[in-house]
Amino acid sequence: MLNSKKYKITLVSILFLPMIFAFQNCGDLSSSFSEKNLSINELTSLNSEASSQQTESGQDSVPNSESTDNIQSPPVPNSESTDNTQSPPVPPNTQSIRSRLLSQVQPVTGMLSKTGWGENAIGGSNYIRVKTESELSSALKQSGNYVLIDKSLSGKSILLSKGLATKGDNVTLDGSEAPGFKIKNPGGFVSLRVLSNNVIVHNIMFEGPEEIRTTAIAILNGEHIWFDHITLTNFKSDDGFSIGDTNPDNLTRKITISNLKTDSTSFGSVLINVYNPDYEAGFYGYLTVHNSHLGANQRTVKNDGARYVHLFNNYIDGVLYSHVDAKNNNNLPKSAVVSSLSESNHFANQGGSNNCAERGTLDGVVYTNGLSIYEGNYQTCGDVIVANDQTNQVDIPPYDYELLSTVEVKNSVLNNAGVLK
Repeated sequence: MLNSKKYKITLVSILFLPMIFAFQNCGDLSSSFSEKNLSINELTSLNSEASSQQTESGQDSVPNSESTDNIQSPPVPNSESTDNTQSPPVPPNTQSIRSRLLSQVQPVTGMLSKTGWGENAIGGSNYIRVKTESELSSALKQSGNYVLIDKSLSGKSILLSKGLATKGDNVTLDGSEAPGFKIKNPGGFVSLRVLSNNVIVHNIMFEGPEEIRTTAIAILNGEHIWFDHITLTNFKSDDGFSIGDTNPDNLTRKITISNLKTDSTSFGSVLINVYNPDYEAGFYGYLTVHNSHLGANQRTVKNDGARYVHLFNNYIDGVLYSHVDAKNNNNLPKSAVVSSLSESNHFANQGGSNNCAERGTLDGVVYTNGLSIYEGNYQTCGDVIVANDQTNQVDIPPYDYELLSTVEVKNSVLNNAGVLK
């Protein structure tokens, strides 16, 4: 017969023994849990500091990564619900693309590429990748978009059926993810019209038709505009870039063109043509062209009425008729100031009919720093003034810029201008 007292004690021991061990280890468990809590708090603090620093830096609030495709965050349970609802995936990581472009610098000098009258352009920040003409056209019309040519179009082209246009402010068009991409124009219209403020176009090749006279880019209205690493080929019109509009209500000014390449298949490089501006307030023109290879037949750069055009560190060759021009185009009163400043450019004459490297006519003036290289049989024509610190003072642009040693201009430009490889 079982001893009931002994059975009760044994039963109690069996029932409460795990609890006794649990209480003995409670201190260790509590200590371990506190240590883990501390680590989490530390990580949370570090995360908060990093997030704060990123916000203060002005970069887009998209996680950083070297890859820009198919990167998604892992599913995160919804803390507000007990079901299996998950947060939407983070869009492809594009944080560094915009910041890289805005901080891009020139080789040798380390100068920001956007330096110039258009240096305050910041473009868009709402990333959209496009693969078709329809998608591209639609994206460029919306304010705030950062339009990326999809990498699947590398080495391919979009053949336009009609011209593209920016209609909303704060827009970027960037082809850097699709090397070798082209926008092809069959003729009959302008490839891209800029009709808005704060626009950036980067790393795009524009190709024109073989025979039809067509303009590549027309900047008709807006300010704070930057074109960088653009290649123009096969444009037979007078103007590769046409800047200005016959509509007096449109205002075009504060533009930078950097690392442009135009070749001998194009008739004209850049024309800035100002019509009936608010000249008394000085709101006309203001264009900078630097570190560019200007190889079209003429108009490199032709200033027809802009208050101030600044050209520096450019390699200019293949020109058949005149190079840097400045003149009052008769749309302005004679009191309007029309001037170009030409500094540290390399001119290479290819035996054209006109050997004017720089020419000021019809109340227009070209100033030069006297440091450019004139390779071939050149002459200055009209009002061309060598300006320096002692005589013939010229207004210095309000932005900081770096001049190459003129002997470095040719190699630096030929190795860097045009679309990036």
